[in-house]
Amino acid sequence: MLMDSKNKVFLEKNKVYKDGELKLDKFNKLDAKLQAEVLRQILEDDIYTGTKELEVDNKYVLKCLKLSCDEEDNDIHLPLGLLVSKKDDIMTFEFQKRVALWFLILLLGALLFTILGATYSAFNYIKLLDLNKDIDGDGVADINIDINKDEKPEINIDLNKDDKPDVNIDYKGNREQIFNVVIGDDTLNPTNVKDSNGVCIRNCDTNNDGWPDTNLDIDGDGKPDLDLDTNNDGKADLNLDMDGDKICDLHCDTDDDGVCDEFCIDNWSKVIISQNGSTKIIGNSRVINHSAKLEIVYKDKSDVVVKDILPDDMEDSKKIPTKHFTVTNMSPYYVMYAIKWQDVTNEFASGNFKYKVTCKNNCKSIDFITAPFKDGIFLDKIFIAPGQTHTYDIDFKLQGINEPQNYDQDKMFKAKIQVVYSGK
Repeated sequence: MLMDSKNKVFLEKNKVYKDGELKLDKFNKLDAKLQAEVLRQILEDDIYTGTKELEVDNKYVLKCLKLSCDEEDNDIHLPLGLLVSKKDDIMTFEFQKRVALWFLILLLGALLFTILGATYSAFNYIKLLDLNKDIDGDGVADINIDINKDEKPEINIDLNKDDKPDVNIDYKGNREQIFNVVIGDDTLNPTNVKDSNGVCIRNCDTNNDGWPDTNLDIDGDGKPDLDLDTNNDGKADLNLDMDGDKICDLHCDTDDDGVCDEFCIDNWSKVIISQNGSTKIIGNSRVINHSAKLEIVYKDKSDVVVKDILPDDMEDSKKIPTKHFTVTNMSPYYVMYAIKWQDVTNEFASGNFKYKVTCKNNCKSIDFITAPFKDGIFLDKIFIAPGQTHTYDIDFKLQGINEPQNYDQDKMFKAKIQVVYSGK
């Protein structure tokens, strides 16, 4: 673990973690980098100690970080049956009990010998054991997925019985046939396509888990589209799809010249890409007001309330106060978030009551549009670098139309502005 002696003394003195229990009220006082280090040490040196077949991945640490930020009690599943639960200010790590294989065999044998008429059902049950198989212990099916419920796999079919998909492979858990699609005697959009020098150039499985990781040809036209590896180091560095929607989110090349044009970044070591296996990294879409990941500061903590507003073409019209807030990434990773209206009450009869969003420091803005009549996201997929702060101003107006607008007199708009994790 990369903690200095001062931090070690703090952890020991304040009993932040002991016997599978992490005290979040003390854990949340640590800085974001140390929080990640503490969780990694817990997983490596305590929970998974002695487990040779499992290497603690950054995505497991990130899942635990997000769980620690959850405002409500919740839990997540990690490999080998590990259940991580948050209740009040305590996070617990415990392995779920699994039914022993020998017990299942004995039970099946007893059924075979005692119920002669159940022979067909027993063999059918054995066949179905390989359907919708969860290979990483996160509670989500990964291989031999039966979409049509006809007791036959259609997605991520494991032909070699090695817990790796061979044909009809999906893309980041989307349950669609994208790679190695078998139609009759033909295989479309194959994986691990190499050039004359033996270097993989399309649909490359860099970690040998069966799912392509880099140079992904999403539309099957023979040309890589997303998660491109431009320097052949086995890691994606251009056109990154962070949430599995087949659209570039980060470090995007918009003119196909091999150079980033939009959402460009510098520090690749701090980018987490959901590309390992069929299952997406599970995000938390709950509202965040203050956490180890994002810090939201509202200059005015009250709700947005606009009333008694006059059209902006009238002499007596007055400026409505601007809603001002900031979003700061307190974590050591890139984070994607969204901003939404919540608890909306809009009494205006027309669409002339409008708002605009102005953001500073490489984030998104919106010119004047009609204010919403119901809850919903108005800015989505906003990436923020480690330590970066986005500053937002939201302005309102009742747009004049050079005639009386009596139908919008004495109307009110009221709502809350919330920041949530996006895409996970």
